[in-house]
Formats: sequence, structure tokens, C-alpha cells
Amino acid sequence: MPVLNLTIQNKIHQLSCEDGDEARIRALAEQLNTKLNELATHAPGSSDTLLMIMLLLMLQDEANEAGASPAGPLPRDHEKTMINALDTVSSYLENLAKQLQNR
Repeated sequence: MPVLNLTIQNKIHQLSCEDGDEARIRALAEQLNTKLNELATHAPGSSDTLLMIMLLLMLQDEANEAGASPAGPLPRDHEKTMINALDTVSSYLENLAKQLQNR
């Protein structure tokens, strides 16, 4: 199982993934990092945890809106992408919590 070094907000985080998922996970991490950087410009001084919470709320809102669209439910592969993105964010938050506990 490959271990990726993902840079989120100028910090490197290690995340394992399934073989063949490396490029997709890296792309998701880049997208998350872009969104987090955008949030940080609108909420200067916010903690990493608060930025992650805001991002998760935004992603959940987008998922709720997409699920209620007249086009019907999300395609199966889109659901998997969202789940993987949320898993990445969850792993980041868990690593962040561990780092904070060790201080």
C-alpha cells in the first residue's frame, strides 16, 4: 500500500492509499489545499481546525445541494470521489489532533 506525502497548507501529511489511487488522491489533496487557501484569505487568523471545519461544511452543503438537484442523485463515481475527499480531510484532522496532543 503506497504512502503519499501530501502538502496541505504548507504542511506535509502522510496518507496511505490503494495501489493505483495515488494520482487521484494527490489531485484531491491539491483541490482541498486550494479551497483551504481561499478560505484562509477570507478568514485570516483562523486556526487549521476551524478552516477544516468550514471546508467540511462547504463540502457537505455542496453534496446536499447536488443530491437535491433535478438531475437526480450523484453518479456513483462522484460519490466515491466525495467520500475519498472527506476521508482525506478526516485523516488530516486526525493527524492534526495528534500533533496538538503531543504539544
